[in-house]
Amino acid sequence: MVHKDVGKGCHWTPLRICALTIFIFISLAGIGVTIWAVVTYVLNNENSNLYAVQVNSPDNRLTVYDQQEQIWRLVCSSLANAEVATLSCEEMGFIRSMSHQVLQVEMAGANGSSGYYCVHKSLLKTAKRLQDVLSVCECPTGQFISVQCQDCGRRKLAVDRIVGGKDAALGRWPWQVSLRYEGTHLCGGSLISSEWVLTAAHCFPERNRVASLWTVFAGGVSHVSPSEPHQNLHRVKSVIYHAGYLPFIYTDSEENSNDIAMVHLLTPLTFSEYVQPVCLPALGQQIINGKVCTVTGWGNTQYYGK
Repeated sequence: MVHKDVGKGCHWTPLRICALTIFIFISLAGIGVTIWAVVTYVLNNENSNLYAVQVNSPDNRLTVYDQQEQIWRLVCSSLANAEVATLSCEEMGFIRSMSHQVLQVEMAGANGSSGYYCVHKSLLKTAKRLQDVLSVCECPTGQFISVQCQDCGRRKLAVDRIVGGKDAALGRWPWQVSLRYEGTHLCGGSLISSEWVLTAAHCFPERNRVASLWTVFAGGVSHVSPSEPHQNLHRVKSVIYHAGYLPFIYTDSEENSNDIAMVHLLTPLTFSEYVQPVCLPALGQQIINGKVCTVTGWGNTQYYGK
C-alpha cells in the first residue's frame, strides 16, 4: 500500500496579509523614489550643460550666467583682466585670448545683462573655471571687461561670396587644406590651430598610414596653381583617427559614424591672409537646427575637370 503525506496549504492569515501589504507599499515607494531621482538627475544634468560663459556681440562683452538668480551678469573690470580673459577663452573652447578691453556700462549699455560679478584674483592661479573666482558685487565703477578669443573663422581678405559649386576665391576659405599622400591629393581638411587639422577617418585606410608620406597643402585653391609665397606644404607628424570607426574594424561594415580624424603637423604653420583656423563649437554650445551652412572642399566644377 502506498502512503503519501500531503502538506498543509498556505493560509492567508491577517498577519501575512499585513506583511504583504507593507512589502508592496515599500516596493512602490522605492520605485517612486528611484524615478524621482532619475528625473532630478536628468534635469540637473541638462542645466549643467548650459553654456555659462559667453562673449556677446557686438562688443565682445564677457557675460557669466548666474544659475541661482537665472540672469546673465557682466564681469567687473579689475587688475586681473588679462588672466580673466585667458581663463574665459579657454573655458569656451578657444586656445587663447587675443585681446581684451574695458567698457563703460553708461556708454555701452547693459544689453540684456543684470548686475555684475567681481573677480577674486588670489584664486586665479588654481581655478579651472571662471565661476570659481567670481562673486556677485555692485561694481561701483560701472566698468566691465570685453574679450576677443583666438581669431578663428574670419577671413582677412574682402572677397565676394561664391556659392553653387563654383571655384573658390583665394582667401575666401583660409582654413581649407588639401591632404596629400605621396604627393597625390586624397582628402580635404580644416585647420583648427597652427598644428592640427580636422579631417575624416576614412582618409587613412591601412595602406595610407605612413605619417611621413603625408603632407598638408595650405594657402591655395588649386592643385595645379604655380607656387606662391602664401602656398606651402607641411609634413605630418602623426595621425589620430577615431577608434570607433567601424570600417577599420570590420571591412564589410557600411557604418559611417565616428568618421573623424586629427592630423598633427610636424611644425606649426604661420597664419596669414590666406591661412587661418576655423572655429569649433565650444563646450556646451547648442547647434541650432536649420542653420545655413556652406560646404567647401576639393573637386571639379565640371565633368573631366573641364
